[in-house]
Amino acid sequence: MRFQSNLKFFFASCASIAVQCFCVSHAAQPAAYPTKPVRMIVPFAAAGGSDIMARSLAQALTASTGQQFVVENRPGANAGREQ
Repeated sequence: MRFQSNLKFFFASCASIAVQCFCVSHAAQPAAYPTKPVRMIVPFAAAGGSDIMARSLAQALTASTGQQFVVENRPGANAGREQ
């Protein structure tokens, strides 16, 4: 008799833990990342080979991921710095 009582308690505990894990996993869904368009910085002048490749890559990435990719051309010594 005591064995059945322990077994019922064990199964009730397992069911309770499973329900709690299910609820927590659905409540803690992260937001879609990134929320802003992704900027691709090309350190060369527009209409060059690097620009054409970056724009075709951005178009393919936008189509496959659904996230917007923007190509920015910044020729010169400060190409990688934020302005």
